[in-house]
Amino acid sequence: MICFNYFDITERMKAMPLIDNQKPKTYTFDMFRTPDSPVHAAHTVFRKSTTDFHSHKDFCEFFLVRKGSVIHHLNGKAHMLTSQSVAFIFAGDSHSIENESSSSIITNIAFPASFLEELLSLVGLDFKRNSNVVYQLENMDHHLWNTLVSKVNLFFLPGESFPYSSRCMLLYSLLSTLLLEFSELKPVSDLIPPWLVKACKDMRKPENFTQGLAAFVRLSGKSQEHLTRQFKRYYHETPTEYINNLRLQEAEALLLNSSESVADICYKVGFNNMSYFSYLFKKKNGVSPQNYRNRNADFFMRN
Repeated sequence: MICFNYFDITERMKAMPLIDNQKPKTYTFDMFRTPDSPVHAAHTVFRKSTTDFHSHKDFCEFFLVRKGSVIHHLNGKAHMLTSQSVAFIFAGDSHSIENESSSSIITNIAFPASFLEELLSLVGLDFKRNSNVVYQLENMDHHLWNTLVSKVNLFFLPGESFPYSSRCMLLYSLLSTLLLEFSELKPVSDLIPPWLVKACKDMRKPENFTQGLAAFVRLSGKSQEHLTRQFKRYYHETPTEYINNLRLQEAEALLLNSSESVADICYKVGFNNMSYFSYLFKKKNGVSPQNYRNRNADFFMRN
C-alpha cells in the first residue's frame, strides 16, 4: 500500500520554535510495522511545513529528496538537501525534515536496525559509523540516482505481486549500495549556521518578508554583506531571491483563496511595482497572476 503524507501547516509554523529547543518524540518501528513488508515506505509532499521532531529507538531510515529542497535537522545540526539527494538516519538519531521550497517531495524508507546489523555481519562489510560524518549523498550521478529510485519504487507494489522475501532482498541490495557510497564520505564541517536557520524561519512570517531585505538583515544580526555571502553559500541563491519566492508563494495563496485584486495582492505581499511582480510571477508559474487565478478557478469549478 502506498502511503502519502500531506502537510499544509501555516499558522503553526509561524510560532514554531527552533528544532534544537524541542524534546524529540520517541518513535519505534512497531508504530509503522506491517505484516507483508520488512520496511515502511511513504511518499511525503510538503507545503510550508515540517515533520515531527523525533528519535529512532530501534530502526533506521533513509529518504530521497525527489523534488524541491529541504533542511534536515539531525542531532542538533541543520543540513540543506536539494533534489536528487539521499540522507540516512541511524537508530538513536533524532531528526526532523523541514520544507525549504514551495512544494517538496521525499520518499522515506524505514526498517528495523537489526536488518543493518545482519547485513554487515552477512557480507562482512567493514563499516564503522563516524559521528563526525553526515551520511548523505548530494548531486548524485544520474545513473546511481535512477537506480535507487527505481528500486525504492518497488516497495510500493502490492504485497501479492512483490512478496516479503523479495522485499528483504531489495532492502539488502539498497543498503549495500548506500553503505559503499557512504564509505567514501569525509567529515562534514560545512553546516548551516543556527543564526541563518532561525533568520530564514523568521522571514517566512508575512510581517517580515513584506519588509524585505532590511528585515532579513535585522533578524540575522549580521551585516548585509555577510548575510548575502553565507546565504549564497548554503542556499545557492541570494537573500532577495529567497524573499521574492516567499512573497510569490503568499500571492499564489491569496489569488486562490481571496477576492482581492491582483494589484492589492501585489502590494500586500511586499512588492511595490506591478510590472516586476507580474514578471516574476509569470517566470515562476508560466502564466500571469490573473490567468493563474482564472485557470485554477476553472479547475475547481469542473471538479
